[in-house]
Amino acid sequence: MIVIIPAYQPDEKMLRLIDEIQKNSNYSILVVNDGSTESCRPIFSQAKMKGSMVLSHESNQGKGAALKTAFSNIGNHHPDEDGVVCADCDGQHSWEDIQRIAEAIPSHQQTILLGSREFVGSVPLKSLIGNTVTRKIFSFVSGYKINDTQTGLRGF
Repeated sequence: MIVIIPAYQPDEKMLRLIDEIQKNSNYSILVVNDGSTESCRPIFSQAKMKGSMVLSHESNQGKGAALKTAFSNIGNHHPDEDGVVCADCDGQHSWEDIQRIAEAIPSHQQTILLGSREFVGSVPLKSLIGNTVTRKIFSFVSGYKINDTQTGLRGF
């Protein structure tokens, strides 16, 4: 299992997530530095010292490009991995949630698994509206209802 962490301007939360993953599993960790500024260099250095693979974009290309870079690397260098979990670098995905997705992968072959957040409490209006609109469009186009189209917690 490989955990991909696309990262733009990460902080200590990403390092805590790496520690939790390593403490609780033998999963490999692949971090993609998506063009973060020099001020983040120590974070990526520490991630590497902790045993994470770190790939870098010279400039910010967006989360999708970071994921493409990670999947390309996995396809070229780790084609026999039994699954991949993507998690955001900002600490919003717990080890337990990552583990739940990872454990579900073997019984859901040829499926994309999505972690789903509950939008309760203080949710930024922009996030709430964006997710509501994309959720309705996705449902209309695909015929499937999902709660969180914007989740960064995904299993493949």
